[in-house]
Amino acid sequence: MNTAHSSSIKNKEVFEAILEQVEKPGQYLGNEWGAIRKDFSSSKCRLVLAFPDIYELGMSNFGLKILYQVVNKIPEYMVDRTYAPARDMEAILRKNNLPLFAWESREPVADFELVGFSLQYELTYTNVLNLLELAGLSLFSIEREKERLFPLVFGGGPSAINPEPMAQFLDFFMIGDGESAVPSAMKVIEEAKAVLEGVEFDSETRMYLRRRLLYKLASEVPGIYVPALYAVSEDEPVARPIEGEALADYLGVDRTDLELDRLLTLPAELKPAPPRVFRQVSPLNSDNQPTRSLVPYLSLVHDREVLEVRRGCDRGCRFCQPGYSFLPVRERSAEDILELSKKALANSGHEEYSMLSLCVSDYTSLQESVRALNREHSSRRTSISFPSQRADRMNLDIAEELKTVRKSGITLAPEAGSERLRAVINKGLNHGQIISAIESAYQSGWNSVKLYFMCCLPTETDEDLQGIIEILKEATEKCRQIRKNDPENHSRQIEFTCTISNFVPKPFTPFQWFGQVTREETRRKHRVLKEALKNSHLNNVTLNVTEPEISLMEAVISRGDRSYGDLIYKAFRKGATFDAWDDQFQPRLWHEVAEELGTTLEEMACVDREVGSTQPWEVVHIGLHNWWLVKEWEKSLSESETGNCTENTCHACGVCTELDTNHELADPSKEVMKKNPFVKELAAHDDEDSHPSLFFTKPAEAPPVETVQRVRLEFTKSGDLRFIGHLDLQTLLIRALRRAGVTMAYSQGFNPSPKLSIAMPLSLFMESRAEVAELELAEALPVSEFLSRLNNQLPPEVQVSRVLELSEKPGQSLSSAIGTARYEARFAGLQEAEETKEALLEAISSSIEEINRSDEILVETKKKIKKGRKRRKSGNGKGSDKPVMKNIRPGIVELTLQDTDEIVLAMELSCNSELHVKPQEVLDCISPKGKWRICRTGLKSLRGIELINHDLKGISATDSPESEKELSKVN
Repeated sequence: MNTAHSSSIKNKEVFEAILEQVEKPGQYLGNEWGAIRKDFSSSKCRLVLAFPDIYELGMSNFGLKILYQVVNKIPEYMVDRTYAPARDMEAILRKNNLPLFAWESREPVADFELVGFSLQYELTYTNVLNLLELAGLSLFSIEREKERLFPLVFGGGPSAINPEPMAQFLDFFMIGDGESAVPSAMKVIEEAKAVLEGVEFDSETRMYLRRRLLYKLASEVPGIYVPALYAVSEDEPVARPIEGEALADYLGVDRTDLELDRLLTLPAELKPAPPRVFRQVSPLNSDNQPTRSLVPYLSLVHDREVLEVRRGCDRGCRFCQPGYSFLPVRERSAEDILELSKKALANSGHEEYSMLSLCVSDYTSLQESVRALNREHSSRRTSISFPSQRADRMNLDIAEELKTVRKSGITLAPEAGSERLRAVINKGLNHGQIISAIESAYQSGWNSVKLYFMCCLPTETDEDLQGIIEILKEATEKCRQIRKNDPENHSRQIEFTCTISNFVPKPFTPFQWFGQVTREETRRKHRVLKEALKNSHLNNVTLNVTEPEISLMEAVISRGDRSYGDLIYKAFRKGATFDAWDDQFQPRLWHEVAEELGTTLEEMACVDREVGSTQPWEVVHIGLHNWWLVKEWEKSLSESETGNCTENTCHACGVCTELDTNHELADPSKEVMKKNPFVKELAAHDDEDSHPSLFFTKPAEAPPVETVQRVRLEFTKSGDLRFIGHLDLQTLLIRALRRAGVTMAYSQGFNPSPKLSIAMPLSLFMESRAEVAELELAEALPVSEFLSRLNNQLPPEVQVSRVLELSEKPGQSLSSAIGTARYEARFAGLQEAEETKEALLEAISSSIEEINRSDEILVETKKKIKKGRKRRKSGNGKGSDKPVMKNIRPGIVELTLQDTDEIVLAMELSCNSELHVKPQEVLDCISPKGKWRICRTGLKSLRGIELINHDLKGISATDSPESEKELSKVN
């Protein structure tokens, strides 16, 4: 594609031409169900949320979903999204000098006032630089201030609590929860824009205006850290606020000739930024639980609705950064969760939802809320899932509730193989609890259990590693005994997927002063584990280990200071991006850069730091006292555990007093509340008997299985949605049916699915005016109501045009009844073609005549060759593709050139089990270099009638406006 530099991604033809060249083009559409489109030009402040990884991961990020809802509720503000484009899309953008764009508006990212990066993981930092470059922005903050007033680029998220490694690149950071900070920052921007509207100023004035705007953000919005307002020195690890003359000079206080004071005034008393920036804490309420989330048309990594039931964890696992940086604990009530779940699932149509928390097992209203949720949603075949659970809270009751609809998986995280090491890390689990949790899962029907362990923990020995294998051996034996005693309900042995993560020292944890274990020692420990597993003769365990290089880089960056930005920048310039992906991570580049900087990665990561010493990230205050972290470090070495404070007395860690907050629990222990003043109840019940009885008395409704009504649909697929595939289309239809409140009939078994069948998959990039599907319902609906309800929940590109009600099950399935398909192909490259229209018409007409005269037209195709059992066992089991020639001429039923202003071909092609002719195969014979846009206009049965009308004996003629059970959609 030779797109001129002046081309814009907003140009529909340019955009569609790009999408036709990339894999998974549907990820770039920005047209998800529930997308909130606002006018770019009239919005008073515009924010683009940037996730520095691929769409499938970014769309699952709960924090971005919260901010998308919170900001878009403010009428005058706009929030859009952008993600890291895949390699193929990035190459096209760079080749054609097209800027990174925001998904919904398709406006250049550089045209927004704010660009906010989600810093979830240190190994995405080179992607942040890549996205800045793709947006046409300078990578360093100090360079951007010389070039433009907006956008201001900031970072937030879990990794932002050590902002220093990215301080050279981002203008500011939001520390902690962003629900309040983001709108407050946008208010400051809005006010500044109003003052500066229509004002002309030179580049020097613009620079000082930008600096003053950052100063206002740091001064007026709690939780904002502006690195430029802090200076670092060689003998001081923590950045200190600039003040006095240095601050005045930075803000241009004496430059009255530039009229700065008239444009952005400063307070009479110029105060420096705070010595430490306090982490912000938001309560859980209806505003920060998205109930109208974006529902993508593509499958995601975590493709489900999410209910945040608990924020924060007070278990105090000494390796776990979120366990300290998300405190205090905040919960939702069971009643709120139930009501929010109704709205969220009704608006999304998801078949699965997850209870989100760092430790959902500690949620104080867990059992009653799970029961209530199951009783509300199980009748619609909506299943619940948990993240990893604590073994000491996993029991038969929870296991049974989790499998009410479908089994979504059981994940347990013992973390360490011995009770000694679990005491060191403060895990608070004993051996018996772990074994009992696995037994409960197996007794409830789970044949597969995931287990998370850690390797290379402080004080770890080979005996501790052997303990992991001992847990697996004992659990296997216990489950074998269960199977032996009850073979009817346990036909399969238990299988374990055991994931081993390497310990990484993280800021604001008691283990922050420990050095990372070297790569060589980590590999040795992995060999110890693998050898122990081999000697155990356990054939039911899959062992996965994290590569030492990945953990090493994570340790380097997570504890870095401001100078580590040089490492990140130089690695990016050498080609390091997508470092979080195993197949794209290039550790060699990072080692080369470290050598150029006169050090090694292991010197940066694997050296112990003086216990209690001040560290670069302490410019941020998350609430914890440093002395308390030292105390926890000492307790780890003495193998002493610390109980969680929401179930014990206050440990005086500092969070509640320093941040002026409390733990808010749904159902705290009354005894704990008496001795711990920082544990509060969300809403105390005046009368114990007044607790809602629905959690215990409402019986669970039986999910629908029996078919009450059968319908056949004809529907369209057009416009942008031609860029999504067949399976995604099927998911789209199912979610729309669920949003429409249509009760579908489901298959039986452990993982039931709706009884929906689409006649014939439509190839990517093709449109259709007549797709056909059959659906079985568990309730009877008038077809007019069915049609109206469903179309209201479908995007305009997919709309149902006809519905037939079948009075009995058809004798033949749709897929086996198909005989031919009709297509309309429009020549789309006329303007770019070298020939004139007349010459093209003549050449195409000649090719059509030749095809119609021919008896044989051979095209190359690929035939799947199945592997034998022995070969399949050693290979991938998927067989191989062998090129073969096939004669498509018998399958070309009709081929004509239509008399229109455009070049349009009408085709009817065979698409049955005997011969399937693809339209592109025919078009390649007619015009090998031609570019066509294909639309399927109809499907016919083997008997030659429209597919929607095949097997008419099954059509009911009652309750129809025209005495037939058929309804056409009216535009």
